[in-house]
Amino acid sequence: MSLIFLFVCCQAAAKVSIRLCYEDKHIPPFFLGNGFDVPQENPGATIEILRHLETQVDGVHFQFVRKPWQRCLYEIKRNRVDAVIASYRQARQAFLSYPLNEDGSPDTLSSISRLGTCLVGMTQLKTAIHERSYPINLAVPRGYSVADSVGSDKYTILNTDSQSDAFELVLKGKVHGTFGLCQVDGKAVEAFPYRRQLTAVYPPLDISFGYLTFSKQFKALHAPTAKALWSSLSTSELHHIYIAYINRQSYPGDTQDSSRSPTKVPWQVFD
Repeated sequence: MSLIFLFVCCQAAAKVSIRLCYEDKHIPPFFLGNGFDVPQENPGATIEILRHLETQVDGVHFQFVRKPWQRCLYEIKRNRVDAVIASYRQARQAFLSYPLNEDGSPDTLSSISRLGTCLVGMTQLKTAIHERSYPINLAVPRGYSVADSVGSDKYTILNTDSQSDAFELVLKGKVHGTFGLCQVDGKAVEAFPYRRQLTAVYPPLDISFGYLTFSKQFKALHAPTAKALWSSLSTSELHHIYIAYINRQSYPGDTQDSSRSPTKVPWQVFD
């Protein structure tokens, strides 16, 4: 009996280690720092939230691995990592386990982030919208899916190679506006370059969700752990963590010097 009791106690005490792969680029406020190292201090709001989850769900420990995003997807398909933070794509359900409602739709209450994207520009953007002076010209980095949320009858899209190029065209008055992160969990924020010169137009054109997702193998082996983590996320107030990072983050255009050599901030957060 004593051996059985000891075995049960050891099993209960064993932690579930979750290998989570995330972007190796500096993407404030979500992930800070470039390269493969995981900062111990100020790692980014998303990593801070995951570390907080370790204190809320018994027997869970995250091991963080940083790689290019496509490499993270490659690794989780082959069960070399257990989790990634990703937006919902129906095709990804073949290899990712999302928190789902009974009807099979993603459970947005269990998301780790809810982000709003607004049109961002100078005075001419608001004037054009108010006066319905269509078409309105927007500079948008190639591949940015939120561009699909604006009607082609009202907006003309000029594709650029980077976010920095898009904002430079706005500042030079070549286009009316571009897109920027303007809302976190329903709270208005200014998390875009040149936020002192530019303003966001509310309400957001697009709301996107980031989810803590698991490999099919991990979910099959540790379903109670996955459900406990999703449940904890659904009852946690997270916006203040993101907003705290945004408030102390320096963006291009915040100072006179930074406008001369703009920092390149990746455009998409959770693909």
